[in-house]
Amino acid sequence: MSEARFDRIEEGLDRSDERLDRMEQWQGRADERFDRVEQRLDRLETGQTGLRSHMDSRFDEFGRYMRVLYEDLVDRIAAMRESPPATTAQTAEAISRRLDPLEAMVPVVREHEVTLRRHDAEIDRLERRRR
Repeated sequence: MSEARFDRIEEGLDRSDERLDRMEQWQGRADERFDRVEQRLDRLETGQTGLRSHMDSRFDEFGRYMRVLYEDLVDRIAAMRESPPATTAQTAEAISRRLDPLEAMVPVVREHEVTLRRHDAEIDRLERRRR
């Protein structure tokens, strides 16, 4: 009887060993996943650092550009003080030169908007039909 008991104990220990082996395998796979996550995070951090330095340089460039525009604006305002004011006809002509091309585009933009609405409606109809 004690021999059968020892056999049962040994079988229980074998099953425990198998479970421990499976747990170690699971832990090994989990460690591999965590390593991959860490690698991804490292790549993200590196990319973010590069993006930050790129954005900083772009903001510096943007700041220089804005200062140039500001100086140009100040020069134009100073030149306006020095030159005589434009007549009403000259002002109307300058406005007309700028607005005429815009007014010509209004019908085209409206037609494009109608076409986009039709496309959106058609896409919605097809999506509802698919469901």
